[in-house]
Amino acid sequence: MNRPVSLLILLAACLVACDSAPHENPLDPRSDRPVTAGAVAGQVTGVYPPFPRRPGVRVRLLPTDGGVERVTTTDSRGEYSLEDIPRGRYIVRVGGEGLRTDSVEVVVETATLTQADFQLDEVPRVLDQAAQTARVDRQFPNSPLYTFTVEATVTDPDRPTDVSEVAVVSSALGLRLLLNRDSTGAYSGTYEEDVLPEGRIQSLLGKPLQIEVIDVFGNVGEGPAFSVARVIESAPQALRPSGLTVVSTPQPLLEWSEILLPFPFTIEVEVFLIDGAGIPNQVVSATGLDPFVTSYVVPEPLAPGDYFWVLRVRDLEGNTSRSRQAGFRISEPT
Repeated sequence: MNRPVSLLILLAACLVACDSAPHENPLDPRSDRPVTAGAVAGQVTGVYPPFPRRPGVRVRLLPTDGGVERVTTTDSRGEYSLEDIPRGRYIVRVGGEGLRTDSVEVVVETATLTQADFQLDEVPRVLDQAAQTARVDRQFPNSPLYTFTVEATVTDPDRPTDVSEVAVVSSALGLRLLLNRDSTGAYSGTYEEDVLPEGRIQSLLGKPLQIEVIDVFGNVGEGPAFSVARVIESAPQALRPSGLTVVSTPQPLLEWSEILLPFPFTIEVEVFLIDGAGIPNQVVSATGLDPFVTSYVVPEPLAPGDYFWVLRVRDLEGNTSRSRQAGFRISEPT
């Protein structure tokens, strides 16, 4: 056989044999298992060094064309991976309990790994909250003063200094009142009736309230709903001594009318010395007195001077009602 012809026959046989062999390279379009999809993977961490990893974060892959979504969660290293993702555009959305939600749009290409990493801020939290109402009877003006006091302890797990604003809110009432931070880090606010809905403290009764915390990133945390249970409308009556009566003993007996209320309460007594500048300074404070008690002896001798005392009732939720001031004088010993 002619040698060139023999070589051509041998080459043709080789090509036929090679084409019939398995095509195992997935990038080969003639592959037995060609790649028609890509993958999305990434890691979720915190926002501040050392960037703590976020395990258990829910990851959703949402096709922009409305197709079937894929869901997974991050592992102990804060990592996730979604494979066999058809080529196209997707929204990767991540979030979890106590974490803000974040998302990004990605394009998945065939046989390509698309990276989508996230840094998630923790949402600020309300640790404790309380609210009370108070009524104060006054000589002038001759009308009671009502106040609403709210206290809250909050934190931000990322950094306590990330707390930007704390408020008490009520969507039912259209109410939002800012709380102030004190030296201990707690937040509180006391508000008179004129800033409340309808200008009446009674408008709060039974309405849902919440503590709202906002951090420097604008994330919002909310405490459990609560409400004002009671406004004490009855005021206790201080009897004797009063009207700057000169008392005969430095340990006067303070007396008041019997108090009848349809709920459990305790009684409190406070005595104030008025200094030379007319500023009252508390010198006696007695709390938790039995509701059936109608008198109290000042336990320590008081110095000569002008005094006034007040009587307060307090229910189990901390709501109070206070009497008008009753004055007396202790004269210099003769």
